[in-house]
Amino acid sequence: MLVKAEYNTYGYKTYRVADNEKMFQKSALSNMSLGAGVLWEPKGFNRKLGVEIDAAFASYEELAQMNAGFLPAKNVTALSFALLPQYVFYQNESETVALFMQAGPTFEKVISDSTPMKTYVYYDDIFGYKVSLGTRFGRLFTTVNFSQNDSGRTSWSNFVKARITKVGLSLGYNLSK
Repeated sequence: MLVKAEYNTYGYKTYRVADNEKMFQKSALSNMSLGAGVLWEPKGFNRKLGVEIDAAFASYEELAQMNAGFLPAKNVTALSFALLPQYVFYQNESETVALFMQAGPTFEKVISDSTPMKTYVYYDDIFGYKVSLGTRFGRLFTTVNFSQNDSGRTSWSNFVKARITKVGLSLGYNLSK
C-alpha cells in the first residue's frame, strides 16, 4: 500500500479532426492529485518487475476550450486511475535504493467543474497514458512523469477534439514494505 502526491504543469491543444488544424492552445496550467495505490512485485523476478495500481483525486485548473463561443472548463475535479507496469533497472544489494521506469494507461472520470456555461460541450471519460522515471530510497519514492490524454471534452459536432500534455513530479511513501 502506498500514498502519493503529484503536481503537474500542463497545456492543451484543440484541433479539428478533418484537417488537424490548431484552433486553441494554452500552456502553464496546473494539475494536482492526491491518492493511494498498490505496488505488487512478484518474488520470482528478484523484485525487477512490478505493477502499480493508483487511484487519486485530481484537480485541473481548466480543461480544453473547444469553440470560440464557449468558456474553458474551470476548476475541474476528477477521479484518476492508472495501471503502471514497472521495471527496476538498478537496485543496490540491500534493496534500499532503486531506479525504475513505469509506463501504462490512465483513466479519469470528471466528477465536478465550476464552468458557468456548458452548452453543447460535454465530458466523456478521459483516456491517456503515462510514462514515469523514478527512484526509491527505502520507503520513500519520487518520479518524474510525462503523460498525455484526450481531455475527455467533446463538442456537439464531434469534429473538434483536444489533447492535454502534462509534465510533473510525484512524491510517495510505501506504507507496507
